[in-house]
Amino acid sequence: MISQRREDSEREHLDQFCQATGGTKTDVLRELIR
Repeated sequence: MISQRREDSEREHLDQFCQATGGTKTDVLRELIR
């Protein structure tokens, strides 16, 4: 099970990645799933 701290860290990283790429979370997740 993923710890809450790690989950928050990943979510924060995802937000930063979205800002850097100008994409939405959905776009990023779609890329990760590929």
